[in-house]
Amino acid sequence: MENLQKQLESLRRWRWLILAFVVLATVAAVAIALAGGTQYKATATVVVGSASTQSSSSRSPDQDAVLARGYVELLNSKSKQDALKEAGNISGDVDIEATPVATSPFIDITATASTAEEAVSASSAFAQAFVDNTLNTFNDIVSVRLQPLRQRLTQLSTQIAENQQRLDDSQRSVNNGGAPLLTAGESAKLKGEVQQLQAEATGLSEQLREQAAVVGNPNLAGLYSEPAGATVVQSSVTRNAVLGIIGGLLLGGAVALILGSLELRIRSSRDVRDKLDLPTIGSVSRGRGEIAEARRTEDFKALATALSVMKPAVSSVAVVSPGDGEGKSLIASNLARYRAAQGARVILIHADIRDQRASLNGSDNGRAARDGSPGLSDLLADAGRPDIQAYLSRTSQPNLYVMNAGADASDPYTLFSSSRINEVMSQAGLEADLVVVDTSSLLSAAESQIISAGVDASVLVLDTTLTQPTAAMEARDVLQRSGANVVGVILNRVNKGSSILS
Repeated sequence: MENLQKQLESLRRWRWLILAFVVLATVAAVAIALAGGTQYKATATVVVGSASTQSSSSRSPDQDAVLARGYVELLNSKSKQDALKEAGNISGDVDIEATPVATSPFIDITATASTAEEAVSASSAFAQAFVDNTLNTFNDIVSVRLQPLRQRLTQLSTQIAENQQRLDDSQRSVNNGGAPLLTAGESAKLKGEVQQLQAEATGLSEQLREQAAVVGNPNLAGLYSEPAGATVVQSSVTRNAVLGIIGGLLLGGAVALILGSLELRIRSSRDVRDKLDLPTIGSVSRGRGEIAEARRTEDFKALATALSVMKPAVSSVAVVSPGDGEGKSLIASNLARYRAAQGARVILIHADIRDQRASLNGSDNGRAARDGSPGLSDLLADAGRPDIQAYLSRTSQPNLYVMNAGADASDPYTLFSSSRINEVMSQAGLEADLVVVDTSSLLSAAESQIISAGVDASVLVLDTTLTQPTAAMEARDVLQRSGANVVGVILNRVNKGSSILS
């Protein structure tokens, strides 16, 4: 519900922008409609399947309708249309569309052109080109199938002629008073072969006639009706205007929501002042690469310096953030690192017992803060007044000591109390010039309030790409109610190339 209210508020704030999109989209849509001019449409109808011929095919009308739909897909493909337009001598500017007539074997061929005459001519020519194409395709297929039959029939005719010639020569010799060239048996056998060859030839001739009968092919198409005339089709100004309004509203609304989402962040020191009434201590740059890393190094040094010159002096500081992933561990570890580089003895306490990924450099790739050695949870669970030095680990950097999170605790909150945290801070203060505490996320772990109330100062880390104003204001209020001394805000992932810090 809260997100919906935010979106509605964004739409309200950017209503003039939305209106501008609506006006521009409507004007553009109307201009396109007016510039389109008058168009004409004409429709010819073809019929496919057995209904187009005198075929005796037993195929049902529903099957013919399926064939028609297949032809429609083919006719609407660019390659087929280009070929048939060329065959029908149709201009490329003419738009052709094939549509099935309900669930029937009929197909409407509609041509849209700039003149009525051209529309009528194009629809008829395209339909006729389609009909001719199906016939030519069929004839090509038939020719290939009939070629062996024709070759065999030629062979039979040659054999019949040769045998008949031998019989005639033998009879002619007898008629001239000479001896027969063939014996009676040979003559009878030859006559039998001639009869067989003639019977086979007759059968082949019948097959040729049957397979070559074009009217018997149920896959052909026929011209059913030519266009009686053309109808006027003009772009609807009203329709385009309505579409422009709808499109403008959708586009303008989307842009407004995007702009609104950008506003729903704490992105600058001005936002910190206006929304939280807190000062900005410093910022950490965003980006990748050597240049960005060098810039972040300078940012961390500036933060460490700002912390060192605070008045009154700060000997313990809690680094908190409203939620996870906002960079508090990174900032806490680098504050400790660069204060130690300035010569101060620093203890970095990983108090985020719930998070087992905390590390010295604040990244998931660093040395784990929960490495099995005693840490904060063990110190808090130890009765009496244990020596804090037993829970500190020396680092490779001079003057910097780390207290790990310690062993897992089923309920970390039960380990924390104001008296225990005050005792830990008191002992740590005797061992170091500055104690930096990396806490759990403030809005999801109540122990962070106890820690913040038990140190000299608390700094609130906000991510310019992640933190929402409501979460930042709630975190500020929680800190103030717990009695924490909130000295300011550190902005993380700031685009230093823009005016975001203004």
